[in-house]
Amino acid sequence: MTRREAVTPPDDDYVELTLDTFHDQRHGFLFDVNPRGMQADALWTEDGGADYSFDTVWDSRSEVKEQGFLIWMSIAFRSLRFHPTPDPVWGVTLMRYIAGNDEGDYWPHVSSRISGRLNQEGTVSGFENVSPGRNLQFIPYASFRNFRAVDDRDPRQPRFNRINAQGKAGLDAKIVFHDSLVLDTTINPDFAQVESDEPQNTVNQRFEVFFPEKRPFFLENSNFFGDTNSGVFDRSRLLFTRRIAAPTFGSRLTGKQGPWNLGFLVADDRSPGLTVPDFSPLGGKRAYFAVGRLSHDFGQQNSIGTIYTDREFDGSLNRVGGFDASFRLSKNWTSWYRGVVSSTSDPSLGYLFGQNHEAALDGKGRRFYYEMVLQDITPNFRTEAGFVPRTDIRSVSQYYHFYGRPKGKHLIRR
Repeated sequence: MTRREAVTPPDDDYVELTLDTFHDQRHGFLFDVNPRGMQADALWTEDGGADYSFDTVWDSRSEVKEQGFLIWMSIAFRSLRFHPTPDPVWGVTLMRYIAGNDEGDYWPHVSSRISGRLNQEGTVSGFENVSPGRNLQFIPYASFRNFRAVDDRDPRQPRFNRINAQGKAGLDAKIVFHDSLVLDTTINPDFAQVESDEPQNTVNQRFEVFFPEKRPFFLENSNFFGDTNSGVFDRSRLLFTRRIAAPTFGSRLTGKQGPWNLGFLVADDRSPGLTVPDFSPLGGKRAYFAVGRLSHDFGQQNSIGTIYTDREFDGSLNRVGGFDASFRLSKNWTSWYRGVVSSTSDPSLGYLFGQNHEAALDGKGRRFYYEMVLQDITPNFRTEAGFVPRTDIRSVSQYYHFYGRPKGKHLIRR
């Protein structure tokens, strides 16, 4: 027995199915099952990797035999997002990982001489006039609690608070339009069922520690909010939804229409007014967030997009906007660029203007790996809706690795 999604190399054998339902060679749904039937699922972004915070409903079972093991997967159309067309074509990749050999076997053949996976996928058809149907979900809840806890919002006068029979109610809703656009709304959400933060080593940490998002409301199509198609810029995310700690309401529209990828989010956050004493001028006040992301795919895995984020609280505001682009130069080389500016108005700091420019060149082949990253973040750059642990950086870094592959039975790489 193990936890769900604990299906990872190098310890486990497993099989993996990747479905590129939009057949755009950029986004996909990934499903893993090990020989004992443990599941893992993720959103796959080409050149960005797998985001295992994604969860959906699907079935699987396994059977271990003398010759090996068998895996069955059953994935409902309602658990996927796709365009219903008269003659749909999906991309598909199958992989078996053999832990004993540290070996991954693919169908169709995925060559290490070519950078990327979805650009080497096979195709599957036969889904004519298939639709997930009307996907409407309404999940109400109500809870009551009675507790006594220390109120330390005023460090000079900590005291016990006793709350008697405190009630709470809320509603989550999900509506799917055209089988590919998803509207998520929430009123007074309850995240008590979400697992606690995974332990991290924070000893001698100079900067803020990153924790992944686990709350279901923020996970639907979360990869459509990605600043770029690359994981290179994870060090400076322009949208980090954990900044919205205690929302009263929220609404998200995400999805794909033709070559357009979109994501919009509005929400409030009560946490700034809850972490100060009641007599504070900020007591009970809320922050408000608005985020917009739009990108357009063209050519062979090329895209260009724009992003805008806004956080406002008690007269202060922080706005960030800019554009990014991703270009596949050849079968081995890919480049990215992102440029954004920030405008911050804070009564205590005044007005601040900053810039963040980042670029990367990535090359992958059977015998080599190369990466070059340029980063220029000015001292006054701020993103209160994102995660940028450090500013005032100007750096150029390069990494190159050459793999020798001698012919032989036992040694295959050095």
